[in-house]
Amino acid sequence: QFFSDSTRQTEVANYSVTTTAQTVRYLYLKSYSQNSGQAWASYLDNIKIYKGVTTPPSASPKVKQHFIEYFSGKQLPSYWDKTVVGSSTGVMSDTVGGGYLITTGTSNDDLVQLDFNDKKQFSHNASEVVAVWKGGKSGATYENISVGLMSATYALTGVNQAGWVLDNSISSNTYFMKSGNPSGVQYLWTSVPYDTNFHVFKSSLSASGMTGSIDDVVTGTQTSNLPTGSMQPHIHRQYKSDDGVARILNIRYMEAYNT
Repeated sequence: QFFSDSTRQTEVANYSVTTTAQTVRYLYLKSYSQNSGQAWASYLDNIKIYKGVTTPPSASPKVKQHFIEYFSGKQLPSYWDKTVVGSSTGVMSDTVGGGYLITTGTSNDDLVQLDFNDKKQFSHNASEVVAVWKGGKSGATYENISVGLMSATYALTGVNQAGWVLDNSISSNTYFMKSGNPSGVQYLWTSVPYDTNFHVFKSSLSASGMTGSIDDVVTGTQTSNLPTGSMQPHIHRQYKSDDGVARILNIRYMEAYNT
């Protein structure tokens, strides 16, 4: 309710100002409890104050699903589900800016995977995912990293996924995107060499394709074997080699949102 004085003696119904006069109004919020011992709460939500307009602008569209993770603090938030195979580990890094550190074991298929336990809030054809990460071994014969969005519960199924990956077919030692659906998977290779530095990876999904960029430089658009189901954030680091050297992944930022 609006009033013309601070003592709330004169109520102003349907208050609005359509002149240039500097009129002061007082907003009063109250709640009642009709039953003894019961407390009621009141909430003030979505109030807008305009100056110099006679008709308020139309309401903005609702904010769409949006997720941000900074990988900071003592441990992962509880909405992450972690799968560990073998002697692999996943912990918060004790280095400045190190984010979350995954270290694999040294037996084939030792891995750590993070996802949302099959809670899929993001669209397969109208969403974007951004992540800042680095791998810990450069020029390895075999690598297996996947960071992006996925429909499948488990990465090894290889279907319904979209994002930046390194795979065990890393013969060219460059970064590439991977898209997949039940019909198969498709790779989009880049000319950006795989190294051990942090980079910003982005994948944009639409009905016509998946466009990727590294450090804000567009690397191409994937149009084959696009995902077909709703998706969840997904991080996967796996050992698949015979050199006995554990694989590492540091990730310090991830963002996903529907467009």
